Amino acid sequence: MFKLIVVDDEKNIREFILSFDWEQIGVQPLCCFSSGEEALAFLDANSVDIILTDICMTGMDGISFIEAAKKKVPKVAIICISGYNDYEYLRSCLRLGANDYLLKPIDKDELFDAVSTVLSGKTPQKSNDFFENNLMDEQQEQNHNIKTVLDYIDRHYAECLTLEIVSEVVLLNPVYLSYLFKKIKKVNFSEYLNEIRLKRAMELLKETNLRINEVALRVGYNDARYFSTLFKRKTGMSPNEFRNK
Repeated sequence: MFKLIVVDDEKNIREFILSFDWEQIGVQPLCCFSSGEEALAFLDANSVDIILTDICMTGMDGISFIEAAKKKVPKVAIICISGYNDYEYLRSCLRLGANDYLLKPIDKDELFDAVSTVLSGKTPQKSNDFFENNLMDEQQEQNHNIKTVLDYIDRHYAECLTLEIVSEVVLLNPVYLSYLFKKIKKVNFSEYLNEIRLKRAMELLKETNLRINEVALRVGYNDARYFSTLFKRKTGMSPNEFRNK
């Protein structure tokens, strides 16, 4: 019987995986752990053939755990399970020696197939295919999400706009959206928003006779002094100097 451990900080996921009839594929689940630290301590004193590990966990994340586990037990097989269909996570896992990467919600047949393939000594072709095919799909999805965000900013820049508000538009975690936005646009969200607002402010200063505080309000700034500070930082001139020029 091959020996398996499960590492996931969600109790219901651990219990769900343990409920499977592992004996039918020759596997004996030994223990479940809610953290990578606990699992590493177990590996110091016990023999394990395969590890199922989550990626996003409190404390030690799955990437760090895989790296540490491979140093302790180089030949252990590792299958990652994650709720995030993200190319960067996938690449990091495979580079550190993980054998496969499965997405939640977990499908028992898919998991058994992955475990059986790994334990047969074969490199799962499915992982390689997933790595190659998922790259294009993931990049297309990321670009689509950012385009949606940019379109939303263009339409709503004059409103009270935050990363949290925009993240709800594309149904993404604000932290992940912040990372994704900077990765694709090379600037962070607030910098981009200020660029759009100040560009529109320049147009209003050229085309209208609106007072400076009115221009500030039109482009999303309630504080005219703050607006003037940002404007001068951007153009080297105050709004009045820009208009007169």
